[in-house]
Amino acid sequence: MTVCPADWKPGERTIIADSEKSMDYFSGVAEHEGDGADYKGVVSVTSRKEYDTLVNADKPSVVDFMAPWCGKCRMIAPLVSELALKHPDLTFVKVDTTRDGFQGLSEELGVKALPAFKFFRGGQEVVDQVVGYKKRPLEEAVEKLSSL
Repeated sequence: MTVCPADWKPGERTIIADSEKSMDYFSGVAEHEGDGADYKGVVSVTSRKEYDTLVNADKPSVVDFMAPWCGKCRMIAPLVSELALKHPDLTFVKVDTTRDGFQGLSEELGVKALPAFKFFRGGQEVVDQVVGYKKRPLEEAVEKLSSL
């Protein structure tokens, strides 16, 4: 059985619904680790204090809850970077939910699936979250946050 990822077009490769073979599909996707060339403009937080400082600031923030093992997180990383560069009026924050100290935060905020995007202004969530590999809803939510 094969699975078609979002925005799939005929002739493009598909994901094979097998835990081992599915990794072949994701192996060609840019890594979602660090702030390398494929993830420019995004702040990768390493502590809860750093997260709180950014989210509670006056500048609105887009928070990307992700995990290094998450294929969809890696797939959407280039779009997140593109949005960050397009919207310098917003702070884009990446939270690796597997890091010590962030599991509790994920539970606190109701993050149950990855990737999950939350949108804050002054510490308050102001736009509905976007969960999963959903390009258009993410773009629309970022535009909405930018216009508030």
